[in-house]
Amino acid sequence: DYNALLYSVTGGDKDNVIPSRSEAVIATESLEEFTETVSDLRAAFAQEYKDTDSGLKMEVIPCDVDDNPMNYESRDKIIAAPNTIPNGVQKMSPDIEDLPETSLNLGVMATGDSEVRLIYLVRSNVDAAKDELKAKVESIAGEIGAGFSFNGDYPGWAYRKDSKLRDIMFQAFVDMYGREPVVQAIHAGVECGMFAQAIDDFDAVSIGPDMQDIHTPGERLYVESTKRVWEYLLEVLARL
Repeated sequence: DYNALLYSVTGGDKDNVIPSRSEAVIATESLEEFTETVSDLRAAFAQEYKDTDSGLKMEVIPCDVDDNPMNYESRDKIIAAPNTIPNGVQKMSPDIEDLPETSLNLGVMATGDSEVRLIYLVRSNVDAAKDELKAKVESIAGEIGAGFSFNGDYPGWAYRKDSKLRDIMFQAFVDMYGREPVVQAIHAGVECGMFAQAIDDFDAVSIGPDMQDIHTPGERLYVESTKRVWEYLLEVLARL
């Protein structure tokens, strides 16, 4: 509805979390027609995301609003921003199969007194690729008349094909559990990149207990797995 008025948009709490919900406060000439439109969108999205987000919900809740909506120009910029700025995996690793190399996600959208802030987390294990993506986002923001700022950083942490530490940890795992561990590179921001940036020839392996649904309200950790990781770490330290 081109004549719909927008008051606010909110969603997400942390930039490193894929938001689980969002909402927009909108004024429209016909609540009935708007509800039907949302119903059609809900059906279309449910079909599109049935395999990845089967619990998708969309609902219209009537509410009271003040007399200070955004003007149409601001509304259109806010709609254009998340539709224009890239989101998700941007490049896969050329060296490791099925591993994302560079990505970003919209983690937070918040409406203030005079602005709407969109907070993205940009990540890559290749610093040059990350800088290129940041420049692209800044350029798009400028084209739609939005401001841009960059805060914080997770330095890239490239996978080492030759790692003495990983070899020691691999053998310790085999000796303790009678099977080979799964060794893989992951696409995530971790503190190892900060150490690698500051220490020449830094060798590191990231390990942890069994966890599920990380960075979601359903995140959980298995206590028995935590105990095993502690015992494993002590054995690794003894072999260094």
